Amino acid sequence: MDEAQCITGLHAAAGPGLAEECAALMLIFLYSRVEEEEVKKGSVGA
Repeated sequence: MDEAQCITGLHAAAGPGLAEECAALMLIFLYSRVEEEEVKKGSVGA
């Protein structure tokens, strides 16, 4: 996440590492959604 995408001052107020932590959590969430869809389609564990 870069400062241009944030509400003014939010990036600075968040502190170091928060953007990276947020990005990591988002990747985990997105991966779990993809896996969930694959399970619904029956493509996991086949």
